[in-house]
Amino acid sequence: MKVMNLPLSKTVPVKYLSHVFNNTTNSYKFYWFISILKYVKEESLHIIPLQNLVAKMISDVWYPVNYYKISFGKQDRLGDVALKIKLKSQLLVDAKEYDILAEVLRILNSSLKSDIHANLTSLIRYVPYRFLRPWFTEELRGIPDYQVNAKILQLAKQKFQNEKDLCLYRFSDELENYIEISKKWFDYLQIHNKILMDFCFWNLLSFLQKKNPNIPNIAEKLFPPQTRNLAQARGFWDLVFTEYPTLTCLYSKTPISKNDYTIDHFIPWRFVTHDLLWNLIPTPRFVNSAKSDSLPSLEIYFDNFASIQQKAFKIIFQKGKLRLLEDYSNLYYCELKDIYEMSGKEFKDRLYTTIAPLKQIAENTGFESNWVFQK
Repeated sequence: MKVMNLPLSKTVPVKYLSHVFNNTTNSYKFYWFISILKYVKEESLHIIPLQNLVAKMISDVWYPVNYYKISFGKQDRLGDVALKIKLKSQLLVDAKEYDILAEVLRILNSSLKSDIHANLTSLIRYVPYRFLRPWFTEELRGIPDYQVNAKILQLAKQKFQNEKDLCLYRFSDELENYIEISKKWFDYLQIHNKILMDFCFWNLLSFLQKKNPNIPNIAEKLFPPQTRNLAQARGFWDLVFTEYPTLTCLYSKTPISKNDYTIDHFIPWRFVTHDLLWNLIPTPRFVNSAKSDSLPSLEIYFDNFASIQQKAFKIIFQKGKLRLLEDYSNLYYCELKDIYEMSGKEFKDRLYTTIAPLKQIAENTGFESNWVFQK
């Protein structure tokens, strides 16, 4: 993996930190360092409980794994445990961070030793040690794997005050299951927190793109969704209704009122994470709620969807509101006038070449498929 340049320092050996994500096969290193950076920034703590850091890791991976259904790979233990917690808890896919943190800490402190408890404690035993390996490459050469943690524990303590090879943190002598960040490293993490966070996410994005080569907008799916502004979409369809007052719902066939409709993402927003007009359609609120994040049956709905889209496009074009049609120009790779003059079949076929692959990829990642409205 390409190395991103980090801010230089005269007080800490940045060269070791620059290589922590080299040859990464699992996501835990990214989320471990992200958790440390958040504690340094938000709590200004240099002595941090391992349980809290692992809980933060789970909360940070929650949305990519459970909400957006991003694949972290079959061998990724962090993503896997987040999926298991969702399956066996009352947490929703869009759970709040504090609820996720509380649930992870509850499991870790429970007297019931479940498989999830074992998975979480395994992360605690494994992740903090292996993250430090770049600091001790030579010393660990040839050491059997079962001896690595003990050796890192010893070396981290030895190099905690070493001016030349100062270790990022050690395992606290005074408090069990805590890490202690060295003063000089703590200052570096605070001063350059934003750059270091970008460093983490830049590497994480590269890692996930390799695991999900066909998934759109992965960068947007690393975080909880932001409040979306559908004002442009509503303006678009409000104009359409002025010339198309008899528009009925694509799914339920019920009449739609200009004064009472919602915007549906034909391919769910949780997958595409955009509000481009060629994927939007007006529906009654009860239909949108029933469809939720399901993928509609293309066999049943696509032809009518394309017909409504083309009619809406032509109405807006005739009104001269060409700025509202940029999404279509980008999709069809041609001038708006050429799209306007397309036959119904050509318009539909070219839209299908975008919609159908998106639907298939979303289905492969776990979105409910072939949804049909039930009265």
